Amino acid sequence: MRSRASAGLLAMAFTFLLIGLLVRRWEIISLIIPLILFFYFSTWIHRKPIINLKIRRELEMEKAFVEDELKVVVQIDNLGEKIDFAEVIDPLPIGVELTSGSNVFPMSLEPNSSCVIEYKVRFAHKGRYVWNEVRVRWNDPGQINFVETAFASKGEVQVLPRMQDLKKCDLRPRRVRMQSGNVPSTILGPGLEFYGIREYGDGDELRHINWRASMRTDRLLTNEYETERSGDVVIILDGRSTALDQLSSDKLMDACVDVASSVSAHLLKQRNRVGMIILGEFIEVVKLAPGHRQFLRINDALLNAKVGENRSLRGLSMMLERYFPRTSLLLIVSPLEGARMLDAVEMLLVKHQEMIVISPSPVALQAASAPKSQHIDLAIRIKQVQRHDILARLGEYCRVIDWEIGTPLSPHLLEVRGSRPRLRT
Repeated sequence: MRSRASAGLLAMAFTFLLIGLLVRRWEIISLIIPLILFFYFSTWIHRKPIINLKIRRELEMEKAFVEDELKVVVQIDNLGEKIDFAEVIDPLPIGVELTSGSNVFPMSLEPNSSCVIEYKVRFAHKGRYVWNEVRVRWNDPGQINFVETAFASKGEVQVLPRMQDLKKCDLRPRRVRMQSGNVPSTILGPGLEFYGIREYGDGDELRHINWRASMRTDRLLTNEYETERSGDVVIILDGRSTALDQLSSDKLMDACVDVASSVSAHLLKQRNRVGMIILGEFIEVVKLAPGHRQFLRINDALLNAKVGENRSLRGLSMMLERYFPRTSLLLIVSPLEGARMLDAVEMLLVKHQEMIVISPSPVALQAASAPKSQHIDLAIRIKQVQRHDILARLGEYCRVIDWEIGTPLSPHLLEVRGSRPRLRT
């Protein structure tokens, strides 16, 4: 292939030749001799090499979290002739930030030799990031000729949402099932949570006898424990587009995804069954299931979650009735923008036993992205008042958490219970 420099030299030589012939001046025609010699030596002395490389890319991990750093290692083995004046380009996926090293580097390889290149990247958003190929470009010293070859080298990293520490929070469903779990139940039986002492009876286990209390009362007493059960939790993620700009909408969506992922991980560790409904351009459902595999299913769905344009909420109630029992705890993660979402939440309150609403506040994002002026400040204050009214209206019926994006969520969940709907008469 010819480079732009080569095309420029040929055009210049042709111009000198044409002008010299028109004016019949051999001095002008002689100016093309150095150009022809330069072109000759660049073409024949530095001929195009036959590029025969084996390229392997190794990623430090297949799964990472937002803001994690990842080391990328590219190993190049030369299976052909000597290569000089080459440049290796490892294109970065969109959204990946280079933190150290370089993904563009010069290369000179002898036959049957190899080299290793390393650099580090960081991920600002959740998602799937795919490397497809490595490009090798050869240029001669005169920049006359170049050869560019692409080598397929696949690599993929799944970047999971940022996980918040919810170990100290008291979030759990009030209604439990018969299956064992980590949620304390009012049913007495085998368990770890101490409930009280009663008189020993037939069939009681000897290991539960309270010998110290028995010695004081001259009667055989045994300890009673609360059984630990598991419950059902359905997380509803509101990913519909709002009046925010694209950047603020993406940040708000990322915050909602972070909350949904962190809460699902916490509830699954309690051995609850967790399901999810994602409201976006389409409605996506993850059915109830326990365990680590369910956590992976939920995160796969969250990785694909994007801000959508779906304005209808008719399918939400239908999906809940079809796939989830009414005794499930509904945990809604929504900025509560628009009257339709508020009406949908109130409609669900009538049908379900308990509900918790976690609402990331979009007002701070709007204030940060808007220009400074008296009118904008007034509009922001009006939005804050409207949001306060919406949260107060919902707070009459269920537990509502007003969460400011960027702050820890755990303090808000220290003493949280789902509330039964208290409808006005």
